[in-house]
Amino acid sequence: MRSIYGKKRWYRNALMVVSVMLILMLSGARVQAEDWKTLGGETYHEVQVIKVEPDAITILHRDGGARVSIWNLSPELQKRFNYDPDKALAAADARAKKDAADAEALKAEMDRAVAVKKAFADAQRAFEERARRPSGPHMPNEPDFLNPDYYQDRDILGIPKTTRTDLLDPKNHPNGGLLGPAKT
Repeated sequence: MRSIYGKKRWYRNALMVVSVMLILMLSGARVQAEDWKTLGGETYHEVQVIKVEPDAITILHRDGGARVSIWNLSPELQKRFNYDPDKALAAADARAKKDAADAEALKAEMDRAVAVKKAFADAQRAFEERARRPSGPHMPNEPDFLNPDYYQDRDILGIPKTTRTDLLDPKNHPNGGLLGPAKT
């Protein structure tokens, strides 16, 4: 019968073997990468193909990533990726339309963000201006909320108490007040 320490060692060894195999497999994929040279003279080292489209190929290479037009590749690579000039032209036109629509949507989103930022700045400026102004009973249109006399004939929300009884009286409102139309 194995002890618990024997089981831990077995699991640790199995994990080590799996890790080493995974590293070898990933590094093996890296060895199979090749170098590409475009017709324009650019060279991509250790190329790995990520996505193939009718007009372009998305790749990862030693220095980063790129989308390379198939028409700009050597004839051998064009043949390997089944280059068809008509399909490539249609795909390039569709991509150009989509890019234009995306650019327009991005511009509209940026305009909305600028408007929101401006509205926020205006609100903040108004708030700061309001905070700088004096308030209290000496100002004709502003109540003094800190004065206890303000709440003498008002309820906890600051509403005058007489207003509540007026709202309940159906004679004072065309729609019958809060209790509905008067019953006759």
